[in-house]
Amino acid sequence: MEFHTEHSAAHAASAAISDFVTADGQHDYTLLLQPDASLRPGFAAQLDAVLSLFDTLCRTRCAETVPVMLRFWLSDAANQQALLDERTAGCQCAVSVVEQPPLSGCKVAMAAWMQTGVSVTPAADGLWQVDGRGARRLVATRLTAPGADALEQMQRTFDRYAAGLEANGTTLFDGCVRTWLYVSNIDINYAGVVEGRNRVFARHGLTPDTHFVASTGIQGRVADASTCVVMDAWAVAGLPPESVTHLHAPDHMNPTSQYGVSFERGTCVDFADTRQVLISGTASIDNRGRVLHVADIERQTLRMLNNVEALLAEASSSFADVAMATVYLRDIADAATVDRLVRARMPHAPLLLTYAPVCRPAWLVEMECIAAVPPPPAIEKN
Repeated sequence: MEFHTEHSAAHAASAAISDFVTADGQHDYTLLLQPDASLRPGFAAQLDAVLSLFDTLCRTRCAETVPVMLRFWLSDAANQQALLDERTAGCQCAVSVVEQPPLSGCKVAMAAWMQTGVSVTPAADGLWQVDGRGARRLVATRLTAPGADALEQMQRTFDRYAAGLEANGTTLFDGCVRTWLYVSNIDINYAGVVEGRNRVFARHGLTPDTHFVASTGIQGRVADASTCVVMDAWAVAGLPPESVTHLHAPDHMNPTSQYGVSFERGTCVDFADTRQVLISGTASIDNRGRVLHVADIERQTLRMLNNVEALLAEASSSFADVAMATVYLRDIADAATVDRLVRARMPHAPLLLTYAPVCRPAWLVEMECIAAVPPPPAIEKN
């Protein structure tokens, strides 16, 4: 993994960039862009600074790459999302939007996942298809469904997504490898989200005896205040089952099903030229499902990092291979402490801290990340 930092005074923005280069010279870029703290406070100016720098990078350092997915973190979706939608209307890839204020003090942050050697086209039922490098991937963002409460909305959203996967030649059971569930008022609505997902997964054969899906369930909202849950998801069509491995780190954490939740701690996917490691939202938990170090942000952060490190190690990777990490905090006053501790373990990877309470009030901090390493030799030969 190679890391770069770009700062542009002309654009009043900066970008942290990771670049995984395959054995045959293909590139997987992850860009994390944020406006300068000195930029005037208006959202429009900050958004334009980020988009302008992104456009420049697409024509220079990241030339010949194709955006696969963009994600925007907003500080106030109700007042910002309409302008964002206007500015990104011409994007030829999936665009994710969530209100989770960046703890850099800016109103917006942007991540871009970009690759060489692929094409991105609209697919059935609102998904985007990514073809090339021996795989067909499907990206879904901003999935919602109407419903009276979080439980009903979650069930209908997953049903909508499952139907979309089937329309594109795969299934929830066989294809889905990663979801993000953004839950408004998580202390109230998370229980309904969990129950809705449990019911859908059971209907589709995802059980403790088969497998679940790597996931992050975290507080986040969109402009529509009636929306309780929004989902982003990644799927891969046609991969043989042996190319997908679920990560457990049993000495550090227990199976999620033991406390009634249905997600994998992490998943690694072996493509022809890359092993992609997807680490779910991970907090300070032990192998009996207990929250460790209640009310102690430093010790919770260190335990969280140890848990993530153990999951990465199961996939023959480490913090040095992390392409990007996102850290979620319940208390914005903890930002400086958490930033210092996380950067000590991952000094180079793009890192974003946001205000986003975790699903248990006692958890002060949670982290997810994506890593990339070369595939195992047997996969590479195929």
